[in-house]
Amino acid sequence: DPGTTAPTRVPASAPTATPTNTAVVVPSPTPDFAPLLRNFRVAQKAAYLTLSEEVMAQIPVFATGEALELVRAEVNRLRTLGLAARLDVSSLEVVTTYLDGLAVATRERHARELIDGGKTVCREVTDYEFAYGLASEDGRWKVEKVRELSRTPIEDTCE
Repeated sequence: DPGTTAPTRVPASAPTATPTNTAVVVPSPTPDFAPLLRNFRVAQKAAYLTLSEEVMAQIPVFATGEALELVRAEVNRLRTLGLAARLDVSSLEVVTTYLDGLAVATRERHARELIDGGKTVCREVTDYEFAYGLASEDGRWKVEKVRELSRTPIEDTCE
């Protein structure tokens, strides 16, 4: 009958007016920040031990912002006191990474010796929890902020 029309079937592959979400968002894996944090601490150790401008010139490879200023301020304080410091970070464990890597919480053990004329004056061993703020700068991650969350003294001969 010419007055009736049969319903038309739309093939499954035909485009429709209904929007579909075909984009699949796969979160990029969060990088392992422990090596970055260890490198920052190694650079900090070299700066505190040598008090050298050449070493200080390398710190911006690992740190920016407040973290960079923290290292500079401690180097200046040690110079003023006529001391150097040997920092040993014997353990550094990333506990949590927040905001896709913009902040990292760690547990660390630090041993710090104050040195006067090559002689160790005192030694502190402390367990810490830190929060690091990180920034991507010049195509690489850097430490931007360091916040001490907790401190547990283990040994202290500096009092």
